[in-house]
Amino acid sequence: MTARVAIVTGAAQGIGYAIAIKLAHDGLNIAVNDIASKSEKIDAVVNEIKALGRDSIAVPADVSSETEVKEMIAQTVAALGSLDVVRSMLSCLLSSRVNVVCRWLQTLG
Repeated sequence: MTARVAIVTGAAQGIGYAIAIKLAHDGLNIAVNDIASKSEKIDAVVNEIKALGRDSIAVPADVSSETEVKEMIAQTVAALGSLDVVRSMLSCLLSSRVNVVCRWLQTLG
């Protein structure tokens, strides 16, 4: 059986990190997202997930940018084979900038 794949935004620290680790423990492969300035933390989370025996990639992106969200999704599918779960640490009601990622997440069904 092929493992399911999740993108977790805001996963370099805090609640996003905890969710990424929990999903990896549950058997999912994880695309770890946060802003590019947190690349070292993103890489550390990726390595921790790989140590759990799961596949993981870093997908730094600003989720308020439609272009970057498209690229994040494309990178995830290309590297991990699919996209089954998206866990966003954003509220779709916060601002119009955040709504960019929410619109894309809704298109995934």
